[in-house]
Amino acid sequence: MAPGVAEGLIRDSYQLSVTKGVELWDANLNFVEDITDEVRDWSIQHNNFRSVHGTIKIKLSKELMWASQVVHPYLILDDTQGTTQRWEYGAFALTTPALQLFETPQEFETTGLDLLDWLRSPIGSSYKVAAGTGYIAAVESILSNLGYSYGIDQASASAQLAIDRVWAIDSNNTWLKVVNALLGAVTYRSLYVDRSGIFRSEPRIVESGLPSMWTYDTSLDYTIVAENVAYAIDLYGVPNKWVFVNYDPESTTQPSEGNGLYTVVNQSDGPASIDSRGGRIKTRIYKLEDVKDQSSLVSRGDRIVEDTKFPLNRVNMSVGVNPIHWHWDAVTLNMSQLGILNTKFTVHSWKVNFWGEDMQLKLRSLT
Repeated sequence: MAPGVAEGLIRDSYQLSVTKGVELWDANLNFVEDITDEVRDWSIQHNNFRSVHGTIKIKLSKELMWASQVVHPYLILDDTQGTTQRWEYGAFALTTPALQLFETPQEFETTGLDLLDWLRSPIGSSYKVAAGTGYIAAVESILSNLGYSYGIDQASASAQLAIDRVWAIDSNNTWLKVVNALLGAVTYRSLYVDRSGIFRSEPRIVESGLPSMWTYDTSLDYTIVAENVAYAIDLYGVPNKWVFVNYDPESTTQPSEGNGLYTVVNQSDGPASIDSRGGRIKTRIYKLEDVKDQSSLVSRGDRIVEDTKFPLNRVNMSVGVNPIHWHWDAVTLNMSQLGILNTKFTVHSWKVNFWGEDMQLKLRSLT
C-alpha cells in the first residue's frame, strides 16, 4: 500500500483498529503457526549503526525450539472504511531463556536478534575470493552456500576484484565481516534484513540524499508527536580532516597521497571547519579494506566526508506507533517551538513496545 494511504490511516488513528501478532517460522522462513495467543509482551529496537540492527524482547507462555525456529512479528492497521494494511516486522532468532523456579504458569522471557546474527559465526578456516570474481557474485555465493534467502541489487554486478582477497583463520573473521567488506568495496550498504527476513543490500545513499518518507508536524491540530521532545546540536566529535587509507594487511608497501592514501581538509565550510575552530585540526583516520583502486578510495572517502563534516542535530522524541519506519529512513520535522522548520532528519534508531506505549525515535540531521 502506498505511504500516503498508510499516512492517512495513522494520522486518523482515532478511527483505527490495530491488531498485533507474532508468527512462528522455521529456520528456512517457512510458516509454522501463529503464536499470538502465547505472547505476553514484546518490543523491538532497530539501530542503523549496529552490525546487527534489530533486537526483540519477548515473553511467551509457550516453549519453542529455540535453536531452530524464529519469530516473525506483524502489525495490522484497519480503519472504519475497510482499508487494511499489514506491516511485517522481520525475523528474529531467539536465545534460550532461563527457567524461573516456582513460576506458575511457566513463562519464557528472552531476547533475540535479527538474522544477521547467524552470519556472525567465525568462518573457521581461511577464505579466499579470487581476482576476477564479481563482488556481488561473491556475496551471493556466500549467502547461497549458507542456505539463506537474499536479494542484492545488481547495479554493480559487473565490478570485479582486481586482486585476490584472503581472510585468514581468525575468530574475528566472520561471514558477516566478509560480506560487508565485499559490499563496501563497491559502495553498497552493509547487509541488512528486510521485513520478511530476507538479506538485502543496495548502493549506498549518503544520509543527506535520503528521501523523506514522513513528516512529523507539531503545528497540525492533530499530531502523533508526544510532548517529550529533546533537541541538541552535537559539534564535539565532528572532524575537519579525514585521512583514508587503502588498507591491505598483507601489503609491504607504504601508501602515499594519490597512491593508496586520500586526504580531505575542511578549511572553511561550516562551524566544524578549521577556520571556525580557530585553526584547530580534528583528524579522523579511516582504514578501508578491499578498495579496488585510488578512484574507489576517493569515491568512498567523499561519501564519508559528506556524512561526517557537519554538526549533528539530534532529536529524541516519542510518537504514536508508526509502522512505516524500518531501515535507514529519513523524515521531515516541522517544530517551530524548537526552531526546526521543515528540516530533514535521518532515523538513527527506533524502539516500539507493542502493548500500547509510544514509539521512541532517535533522529539526526546533517546541516
